[in-house]
Amino acid sequence: MKFKTYVSLITLVTIAAIGGLFVLKKPDGTPWITIGDMAGSPASKITKVYRWKENGSWSFAGQMPEGVPPELVEMIEINPDTNLIQGLRPEKGLQITSSQDQQDGSDTPDRGSYMSIPVPLTVQPDQLNKLFEDAKNIQNVMNERTNVLNTQTNY
Repeated sequence: MKFKTYVSLITLVTIAAIGGLFVLKKPDGTPWITIGDMAGSPASKITKVYRWKENGSWSFAGQMPEGVPPELVEMIEINPDTNLIQGLRPEKGLQITSSQDQQDGSDTPDRGSYMSIPVPLTVQPDQLNKLFEDAKNIQNVMNERTNVLNTQTNY
């Protein structure tokens, strides 16, 4: 009987604490949590930022700046649920020429120079085979180290 009373008391206190956040007010007079916060309404998440150029550098503020002509100020609405960095869209038949093609001076690259990878690359296209070989060699070294450790620990 005591355990049931204890669980009921804890449940009642938890419900009162959560419900209190809907009733109690912050110092600015708004409730700590609203139904809109629970539903995740996108209108409440959008942030308005004002941007303008001042003395050669960009300035940002959460309010319209004073002393700056309104036509120089741009309002940006930021929705945190969107992806701000757009991904690369590779073009079909993207032509990548290797350094050897450029040295030959030939305008028509061979069939191997056509790739569907977006540019810029961190590795030159003619070095991709070496990159894959190096990765395989590293994997072999790691496999050997794992085998040695397993042998030493009788795993």
